Amino acid sequence: LIKKQEVKSKSGLEGSQIHFGFDRGKTPLLYYVTVFTAKDAIFVIESGCTKVLVEKHAPVLQEALESFRIN
Repeated sequence: LIKKQEVKSKSGLEGSQIHFGFDRGKTPLLYYVTVFTAKDAIFVIESGCTKVLVEKHAPVLQEALESFRIN
């Protein structure tokens, strides 16, 4: 476990995000799990890849997370 934090989408939906890290051989990997709960549903958003790619694309991953909404 690297980090646990509260998150919020642009539409106001609140959730929790957990960051995990582990190595596959000599390659460090990052894996993020975000959970949003609504009145009658649970939504899980996962992202992960090599640490290099996750860090390179962090702004895009953050924007996707923040733009999550339910209708």
